[in-house]
Amino acid sequence: MDKQKLKPFRVLSLDGGGMRGMYTLALLEGLTKLFNPDFYSTHDHADLGRNFNLICGTSTGSIIAAGLAYGLSCSRIEKIYTDECPKIFTHPRPFSKLGKLFWAMRFLFTPPADANYLRKIMEETFGDITLRELHDKRDIAFMAATTDAVEFRPVIMRTPHREYGQLTADVTLVDALMASAAAPMFFPGYDRHRSDGPGRWFMDGGLWANNPSMFALADALHIASQDQPIEVISVGCCVNLERTQENFKPPRNIPDWVCDPDIMEMVNTSQGFGGAMCTELFADALCKTGRSVRFLRLPELGKHHTELSKIKIDDSRPPAIKKQRDLALSDAEHIYKRVGSEHDNPDWDLLKAAFTNLQPAECE
Repeated sequence: MDKQKLKPFRVLSLDGGGMRGMYTLALLEGLTKLFNPDFYSTHDHADLGRNFNLICGTSTGSIIAAGLAYGLSCSRIEKIYTDECPKIFTHPRPFSKLGKLFWAMRFLFTPPADANYLRKIMEETFGDITLRELHDKRDIAFMAATTDAVEFRPVIMRTPHREYGQLTADVTLVDALMASAAAPMFFPGYDRHRSDGPGRWFMDGGLWANNPSMFALADALHIASQDQPIEVISVGCCVNLERTQENFKPPRNIPDWVCDPDIMEMVNTSQGFGGAMCTELFADALCKTGRSVRFLRLPELGKHHTELSKIKIDDSRPPAIKKQRDLALSDAEHIYKRVGSEHDNPDWDLLKAAFTNLQPAECE
């Protein structure tokens, strides 16, 4: 069969980044509205997840990915973030160096974020559905990256869309999300209790795969047919390059490291760049073998570091949310205009195809 006549196997990969997942949601929502003005003239919520065969994410990206795979619209997931995250991130980091030091001392023996409330919201949203049941319900593959905190091993919670997925098929979606989102410094490690023996401790998947696009592509190669084109769209969490060469002061001692929790920002952002670079190189190498694979990392406009100064992993206050939405919608406009002016570029055509032909969301 002609490869061009096969419907592409589409993958959506979402980075981790805590509250900066608001940027991801606003960007996706902005693109769906820009590409589908007629749809939104008669419908309020779009089922974007239905346009993808595989949706994966890490940490906050896994929560968004789960919502889309489950059938929620971006606006519905965004409402969960705006309404509930202030009750999860109840003690965001201060901005001054002295304030950060007192913040660190205050939470020497207890985490600053409320993991129990996060679990409550996840259970209210997704119930007790397992990864197997999610796949049976929607026929959409799902992956969430996490870390075995005892053995220091990478773990991917998968629906049973391939042989490895059988190992985690009966894990509840809530357990998979809590394991993926157990961010160091903000949440405690997550203990997934088991009825057949001791529990298993997990930490945030961002420790090793904050951008999970490479692993999503590997799964797509296993489950797509040999002649089926593969298209991977990767979305970041607002590249937070607040520092400049002029204002950067490297940590020199323990107090500096304690007062500079932005090490997590560095880990997240550098992995975002690195994951995209590796996936693009891998996709190019596969194309040279005759396999049709395309990878697109959604671009972000250059942002002045002062615009990013109040956007943090744990900041759920209204000004930070508004700034993320503004930046995301600006980037969505830029991407949409670029698609319209570059019809001969297949990488942009794949984006248009992925964000059109929407169906109404039913799980609102």
